[in-house]
Amino acid sequence: MASKIELLRAVASAVGDQPPQDENEGTPFLLQILPIWDSIVSDFTTRHAWTWGTQLRVITATVVEPPAPWEYTFALPVDRTLLRDVFDENGEGVDYDLEEGSVYAMLAGPLYARINVAADAGVWPGDFAKVVQDTLEGYSWKGLRDEKQIGANMIANAEARLTAVIARDRNQKPRQKLNRGTVFNAFKGTLSRRKPLDG
Repeated sequence: MASKIELLRAVASAVGDQPPQDENEGTPFLLQILPIWDSIVSDFTTRHAWTWGTQLRVITATVVEPPAPWEYTFALPVDRTLLRDVFDENGEGVDYDLEEGSVYAMLAGPLYARINVAADAGVWPGDFAKVVQDTLEGYSWKGLRDEKQIGANMIANAEARLTAVIARDRNQKPRQKLNRGTVFNAFKGTLSRRKPLDG
């Protein structure tokens, strides 16, 4: 698997720039490409619940009062890109709602959240890494070399391949239905926050 710096070096070489030895070098190439890297990676890693970015984490109740009808509030990990499901300690799905980075539930917990995280480039499968690399290269051709047509074609081709990469990843493991059970359905569209005691 390619690392971040290896992918950046490949892009630099492809557009005729000096490949960086380290991503902190501060070269004109890196100063322009690193913000694009962050944007592309954020976009591509949140388009799908990637099998290689899935983790199971324990979440514990906080002191924050949840809206009715929920009884407990749980903070989600800050590095999550997607919440996929919530379980109790026996592996049973629990009713929950999600709002502003908090999970609301009827159980005190601890609960377990299956989440997706962006994951380091070192764990990306080769086809996903190649899509990121080609997209970066496309933006480099457009922005650094003023070769707008070459860049646009590379970006369009990479975007089309990303659809195939998502399909391949989806077929590795069946998608899991989000657990939104009886409590959620009963109060769906009617949830309102509790008013403070002082007014």
